[in-house]
Amino acid sequence: MKIIFGVLLLVMAGLAAYLLSSELNRMAALGSEGFIQSGSKFGVHIGDNRTKAIEKLDRHGIKTESLPTEGRCLGRDYPTDQQINLLRDRSWRRGVICLASRDEKIVSVAWYFSWGAP
Repeated sequence: MKIIFGVLLLVMAGLAAYLLSSELNRMAALGSEGFIQSGSKFGVHIGDNRTKAIEKLDRHGIKTESLPTEGRCLGRDYPTDQQINLLRDRSWRRGVICLASRDEKIVSVAWYFSWGAP
């Protein structure tokens, strides 16, 4: 019985360490949404080149869902001079990220992570 309890404890500790090991995992495990216009999120810094920011997210399994558009993303309206890229994480994290850029530079990042996300 002590062995089973010890193994379960180790498995739970390993799972907790995995979930806390990256910002993306923490966002998904806890459920999160937000928006920034300064600083960085998910390794993307405001002011980064749009193509390079998308490549960074792609390396984490977050893929471009739609071509750059104007208008609206995650319920937020964007000025017409900004390009919007919608990216989805279709892994267990189930997240959506909107990158807004102007002149190929990231100006904002919006996100929504929930296990029930579309």
